[in-house]
Amino acid sequence: MTDITTTGPIEIAVPGGRLKLKHVTDGSREGVLAIGERTGPGPLLVRIQSSCVFSESFGAIDCDCASQLNESLSIIREHGGYVLYLYEEGRGAGLQNKVKAIELQQNKGHDTAAAFDQIGFVPDPRDYRFAVAAIRAEVGDDEIILLTNNPSRRTALIEGGLNIESSRNLVVRTPSTAEYLEEKARVLGHETD
Repeated sequence: MTDITTTGPIEIAVPGGRLKLKHVTDGSREGVLAIGERTGPGPLLVRIQSSCVFSESFGAIDCDCASQLNESLSIIREHGGYVLYLYEEGRGAGLQNKVKAIELQQNKGHDTAAAFDQIGFVPDPRDYRFAVAAIRAEVGDDEIILLTNNPSRRTALIEGGLNIESSRNLVVRTPSTAEYLEEKARVLGHETD
């Protein structure tokens, strides 16, 4: 089991209130854990969010990353739970490789899986061991409702030892994201309904 060290919590002002955050690290990887106060008994709501500089920082509207982050933060602020934010651009392939993949999609018409294959990656190269350790350090063996559309993520977290009772899809469909969501369902197996 990976040893997790935390710093915090701190609180930051966000639209509509305040948000409690902790820094989490295993010495080589790091992330930010957003914490919503538990409002009652039952499974905890948990989201693992990979960074997306294009939507979260530059406002890109043709992917669903920023909307999933905003929705999950809203949910945990209302109902309690955790959002673990990880610096994993391009599903863990890195920012430069993400740009290369998008370039292939835009210039060659590749879907996301074919673009990742072309640059030497599986469609979703993320490793969830750190995420499992960071969440487990907070919740132990408590039951979790995982906020995700990604069945591969759910499987990896269960295999890693998290006690996932169920999952809830986070689909924020807009005219700008419709094509991307269809592609994620078709080539990555995401549940987008």
